[in-house]
Amino acid sequence: MVEFKYSKISRLIYRWINIPASVLLVIYLLFSFAMIFEKPIYILPFLINLIVLIVINRFFFMSYKYFPFNIKADNEKIICSEFLDKSKTVTIYHKDISEIKGGIFSGNLSRPIYIIDEKNNKKIGFHAHLKDSNKLLTIILSNVDKSLYDSLLQKMQIQKDEFHSKLKNKKRRKKIN
Repeated sequence: MVEFKYSKISRLIYRWINIPASVLLVIYLLFSFAMIFEKPIYILPFLINLIVLIVINRFFFMSYKYFPFNIKADNEKIICSEFLDKSKTVTIYHKDISEIKGGIFSGNLSRPIYIIDEKNNKKIGFHAHLKDSNKLLTIILSNVDKSLYDSLLQKMQIQKDEFHSKLKNKKRRKKIN
């Protein structure tokens, strides 16, 4: 069984940066709310702060729920532990994986990758900052259903073709100008 973990800095950021960011946003939210009574134009900063606060907390609550900080994988299963709830452990068998999305499969490398087991109603995610995340993805892809593997390859081929066509169009526009 191969073990995958985040670096200490990534672990610190993904777990705790939400607290100081939320405190600062709440302070700005309170000040902008107080200023609304002085000048109504301050409703704009209030709404912006509120939206940013909601988006950041939504991201972190999702991270707390779906992102383990310790992942062990072999050719049969993935064992995930060290969620924010330390007692939580999720085991997903490769044969039960029904979908893999995000990350390179969505065309955006900065997005997390989600592994979904609809049969047992389980979902986990991991960021590209996971040490040896490509090795983990290789283990998963080499053991999933052939039909899922083929559909993922087809998606990646479509993304590759779209990327190359966009690149060609960009080059053509530069030649015209």
